[in-house]
Amino acid sequence: MPFQAGFDKPVNWTPDSGGNATALNILGWDAEDSADTPEVTHTGTNGEQAFLAGIKRSSCTISLNYNSSASPKSIGITAGAKGTFSFSTGGTPHSLHVIIEKVPYKSTVNGVVTLTIQAKSDALKADGTITSSVAFA
Repeated sequence: MPFQAGFDKPVNWTPDSGGNATALNILGWDAEDSADTPEVTHTGTNGEQAFLAGIKRSSCTISLNYNSSASPKSIGITAGAKGTFSFSTGGTPHSLHVIIEKVPYKSTVNGVVTLTIQAKSDALKADGTITSSVAFA
């Protein structure tokens, strides 16, 4: 697969509370998959460490400029909100169901107002159903 430029790869947001997907014109994003790895070393592992793959989780951070015509709150982006981010990477988009943890804003004298969405994977949708879209990869 060829390398992909990031400048034409938006992130779409669809809130669980309803509404259409909104394309976020982002500055950039990061996503990470991880898993708990409980140690299960015992006398039968011959002195070698052994682990199990435990709970899987993902997290993401999305940076963007504040857009007053589509403010984050008006499209359901607030701390505690649940929904799905769809990340464009040039191939099949990666969807991640999340709960938003933080939405810090930043303003500089000679710049624009920016915000950074910090979210983590959440298998429980707002309506109580379970989703399998909790791993980025």
